[in-house]
Amino acid sequence: MTCPEQYRPAVSATTPRLSVQAPAAHRTSHPDRQDQVTVAVYAADPVLHVGVVQQLRRRPEVSLLDEAEAEHAQVSLVVVGHRREQV
Repeated sequence: MTCPEQYRPAVSATTPRLSVQAPAAHRTSHPDRQDQVTVAVYAADPVLHVGVVQQLRRRPEVSLLDEAEAEHAQVSLVVVGHRREQV
């Protein structure tokens, strides 16, 4: 399963790639635990993506997958932001 292009962050040669994977020393997930749900997060806005990932990392029942493992996720979370124009 792949994410439609419209939901992927815009990445250029100078834009650093954001990773869902936490550094190994800070990762709280244990893929062998049966009580965890694997989650892949998709967002066009890198700020929304990082915010959602940071919130989910705190949850012991969530195992975040990086882009390479995303097709194996039990849940795909698509984050969409909406900006209202001020009157």
